Amino acid sequence: MTSVMRSAKARQTVKQINDETLKWLVSGDTGISSQTLCAMFFDIPVIGRNNHPYDSSDFGRCKRFLNTLLPQERKEALSKVSVLSPEWNALADDWYLLSSITDNESLYREMKKVLKLARGA
Repeated sequence: MTSVMRSAKARQTVKQINDETLKWLVSGDTGISSQTLCAMFFDIPVIGRNNHPYDSSDFGRCKRFLNTLLPQERKEALSKVSVLSPEWNALADDWYLLSSITDNESLYREMKKVLKLARGA
């Protein structure tokens, strides 16, 4: 695919972004993991930036992005990002359990357990 074709595809994708997602994108409430999740959902190539959430702050930014989507789109986004790494796959599998944890310290501890298992450690 040429750069012109990629650029045209990106322009087509932008037209599909809903108002809530657009507001989130320009809010500054983004990080590499949430941007990766967003890019994967909208089929924008992710090159060298597939970082998964490392802590509760990263997770929260990803969660706030997902909350801009319809419920069925959230599942699709998690499915798409799960192919990037064992860590993303494990987090996507446990997303709804992790999302139910409201205390940041507890969420961080649970994320560490999930990530450790993903790495086979």
